[in-house]
Amino acid sequence: MPTQAQILKKCVDWLNENFRIEITDAFKDTAFDIKHIYGIAWVESGELWPNLIRKYSVSEILSFGVLV
Repeated sequence: MPTQAQILKKCVDWLNENFRIEITDAFKDTAFDIKHIYGIAWVESGELWPNLIRKYSVSEILSFGVLV
């Protein structure tokens, strides 16, 4: 069974692969850096990601987060 740290790393890697550039650009002139945004995303819907990553497309995972 993966540790919590391994699960978090998997999710951060997924965010980096799919959204790092967009998130960095969107928040470049704010007080928030990438770690803040990832933390907010994790609190809001992180419990869903480990079971969805690599099973569903990025757009499907995003839609699941919006529906929750």
